[in-house]
Amino acid sequence: MPFQWRPGKEKVLTDKLSDFFSACSPVQIHFQNFGCFPPRVLFIDIQKSEPLENLHKKLSRFCRVVLNLFNATHKDNPFHPHVTLAFRDLKKTAFKMAWEEFKNKPFGGEFLAKQIALLKHNGKIWEVFQEFDLGQSI
Repeated sequence: MPFQWRPGKEKVLTDKLSDFFSACSPVQIHFQNFGCFPPRVLFIDIQKSEPLENLHKKLSRFCRVVLNLFNATHKDNPFHPHVTLAFRDLKKTAFKMAWEEFKNKPFGGEFLAKQIALLKHNGKIWEVFQEFDLGQSI
């Protein structure tokens, strides 16, 4: 969920997020084929799971209650975990060709997510600002 935060207050943000994530368990992530958001986004789909859904719900509540973050458009978008492969770098005209190539290709895999990254936009791209360890093991 994109949000804005004052640069002078970033330490407060990262300290609170560190405390939050240290109380969360790592989450198993299962890749499940490819997907798209026409007309320009291609992604690897992530299978929803109860632990992943619970982490999302806890984090959303934490952001509202503790960080006082509200994103008006966030509620309109359902939780759809994915790994974006192409977005602004994919021209609309190339999207159809790329989707034809990927839409029926099987893809799978899994990993244990032990960290969460907070991204910060530098005016051109998103960069990892800080990583947070997820607390206890599964």
